[in-house]
Amino acid sequence: MKKLLITNTVLMLVLLLASCAKDLTPQESIAKAREYIAAGDYASANILLKNTAQNDPKNAEARFELAAIALALGDGLSAEKEARRAIDLGMPPEQVTLLLIKALYLQGEFDKLLAESEKLPVKLDPLVTADILAYRAHAQIQKQQYRLADATIEEALKQNENSVIAILAKASYEAQVGRRETAMELAARAVEIDPASSDAWAMMGDLQSANGDLAAARESYDKAIANRRYVSLAQARRGFIAAQLEDYPAARSDVQQLYAAGYKDQPYVNFVKGYIAFRQAQYPEATEALESSVERDPNNPLSKLYLAASYMKEGKLEQARRIANQLYYEIPNSVDVARLVASINVERQDFGAARAALAALLEVQKDDAVALGMLGSMALMEGRGDEAVDYFQRLSSQSPDDLTIQRMLRLAMTMRGDFVGEMGAAAEQTVAPEDFNEVLLAAGVALKEGQLKEAVAISENLQQQYPDRVEPLTMLAAIYLSVGDWRRGKLLLEQALAKSRWNPPR
Repeated sequence: MKKLLITNTVLMLVLLLASCAKDLTPQESIAKAREYIAAGDYASANILLKNTAQNDPKNAEARFELAAIALALGDGLSAEKEARRAIDLGMPPEQVTLLLIKALYLQGEFDKLLAESEKLPVKLDPLVTADILAYRAHAQIQKQQYRLADATIEEALKQNENSVIAILAKASYEAQVGRRETAMELAARAVEIDPASSDAWAMMGDLQSANGDLAAARESYDKAIANRRYVSLAQARRGFIAAQLEDYPAARSDVQQLYAAGYKDQPYVNFVKGYIAFRQAQYPEATEALESSVERDPNNPLSKLYLAASYMKEGKLEQARRIANQLYYEIPNSVDVARLVASINVERQDFGAARAALAALLEVQKDDAVALGMLGSMALMEGRGDEAVDYFQRLSSQSPDDLTIQRMLRLAMTMRGDFVGEMGAAAEQTVAPEDFNEVLLAAGVALKEGQLKEAVAISENLQQQYPDRVEPLTMLAAIYLSVGDWRRGKLLLEQALAKSRWNPPR
């Protein structure tokens, strides 16, 4: 019922405006439409202008105003079509060129934009020239033509030093060449000149996000979106920030609005959707969205990185390995990629490949904590005590108060045999539950080094204190079997097997 009421209301408005348009001359209709535009009533202006264009097909002004409305509502394609019609109907190019350039920029048609702005009309106002050149510079930056963009920006600023679009182009250029502080100062200046500029606030958000100031970036994106009359990719960027801040309902809301507005196949939107799902451990959903993102933009390393990680979480290790290896060769010095490659190979139990990736990572970042931790853990799993001690000592020097690292270091030292004598001397003392595995490991190390008396003493102490645990019996069986006492070893092994069958799974 509510939907029907809205439909009927819109229909009545259309009929009313159409009726009014019959009583107005084309110029009066355009003037009335401009009043609607000034009041922010684009729907009424659009209806009035379309009626005018239908009644007066050769009216260039009506086409121009329709182009301006389409541009304000984010419909770059319609804006381009109407702008070209206005020129074809005789409107001087100097009045239409900037609008056409904006329409092409909104569509991401950078090659067409550069072609259209190659030769400008002679009678252009300097302020208009500055903005056209600024959009041209933005297109050059998008095409990574940085030297050309820098020259174009300087020319634009000579025409109008307060052109917000030119200042933003300069900020974008400075950010691309690594001068973020200068870029931030320029973005702040653009906001100061025009506090209602959606583009200026979006640029500010991009720079704050790059600097890791997520809360400030979110506020800037809020202002960018509030000052724009249509759904844009600024909402995807805000959604990405919200997900990093763990505000998942807000992040998903932004993505849903983008989907509803026709961005369902946009690569970055699907990356953000996949990232949100990944952060919430919803890996099938993450994989689906990230696959869509990579399919449409196969050169985006971030989408591929998270897709590989999502595959790994789902246990699809071969798919994960394939994408991770692609990334590894494309950006060999990336810390994140090296970590991912290593993690996947650890999951595949290919420790050699994992160590190779981590060794390369340590060449780039010699004290990378993740790499040192992974290498130390692998050394423990493979029984290489000396290596494990080295890695965990390097970690410990970085984080001397981290109890987990200290415990891993002690475990590595136990494996190396540092505490066998100490453990043997304390074989009759109480072993706390949290020390059980470490003490058991000491018994294994003692056995390996031929210290059978210590190995037996430690294992028997554990067996007496933890009669329900099967590991001490297994260790004792291994000790007696290793010295040829088959009868006692067999008896202990049978006891261990019987106990393991009886004990419920943990």
